[in-house]
Amino acid sequence: MFKYPEPPEELAAAIKAADAFIITGHKSPDGDCINSELAMARILRKLGKQNILLTNHGPFDRPEIAAYQGSFTNKIPSEFLALKPFVIVVDCSTPDRIGSIYEQVQVLDIAVVDHHSSGVPFGKYRYIVPESKSTTLDVRRLMDSLGVELDDEIAHLLFFGLATDTGYFRFIEAGRGETFMAAAELVEHGVSPSEVYNSMFGNQDFRKFVFLADVIKRTEFLFGGRLALSYELPDDEERYGRSNRPSDEFYEQALSSKGVEAVVFLKQSPSGGTEAGLRSVSTGAVDVGALAGRLGGGGHVHAAGVTLPLPMNEAKKLLIKEFKGLLEK
Repeated sequence: MFKYPEPPEELAAAIKAADAFIITGHKSPDGDCINSELAMARILRKLGKQNILLTNHGPFDRPEIAAYQGSFTNKIPSEFLALKPFVIVVDCSTPDRIGSIYEQVQVLDIAVVDHHSSGVPFGKYRYIVPESKSTTLDVRRLMDSLGVELDDEIAHLLFFGLATDTGYFRFIEAGRGETFMAAAELVEHGVSPSEVYNSMFGNQDFRKFVFLADVIKRTEFLFGGRLALSYELPDDEERYGRSNRPSDEFYEQALSSKGVEAVVFLKQSPSGGTEAGLRSVSTGAVDVGALAGRLGGGGHVHAAGVTLPLPMNEAKKLLIKEFKGLLEK
């Protein structure tokens, strides 16, 4: 059974010594990122900290986190920066994934709490556990090192992040019973797995399923069907709704297809480049985290992302070339 390493003592000491905090995570956040941020803020308040600013570049496209958008900002007031706040970055392995927030905080002391296995190292303090199934579980360990007791609110936030990054516990391999033990502790603190599941997957806009159907129709199968690649068109957002992106559902369907070992999903970035989501079969040997890291992105062995400064057609060619080296060995 995996045993989590202890967070660095100097990280806990720096948090206890600081008076003001900025908490942030990766842009286009998911449930693990947002709930890690919210849990971290709750932990700091239980330590008696009052000056806390929750930030995220956004957008809050995922319907399960849309309700939290009002608690976050993507612009940091100059008077808050004047306090020289301590910055805690969660669920982000490379600084460019923080988006515009990083430009505002890069001169400050930064701590990174994360579980991604690849990326560009940054931050003065780092607690990174690649074996962890979610960043919220790393936050849970940090909370213990700070002497903060678990409560029902934090338990709900931690469980939501864990459920997000494990595909509701589908991506846990043998020998990782500690993950279920952590989940059991959170359930004992009042978390309802049924309610969390419904908040994550219920009340979907039917247009999302139509969008998913179109994405599936666009799918190309390369290298004898070992790589599935699809994309989002620039006008899809207007047609289907901003919060109805079906990327997660596409990954799930494509990875469950016979013979598929890896999946690529492309979207034009507002900056003019291309955002690429990369996934691979959890029982396979394709390391998309390492691939993304070579291109300036980051992530896990089986889930990663990178923003390429290229139009979509050129980004597609580059990624196919990279996967050729992995799939035609």
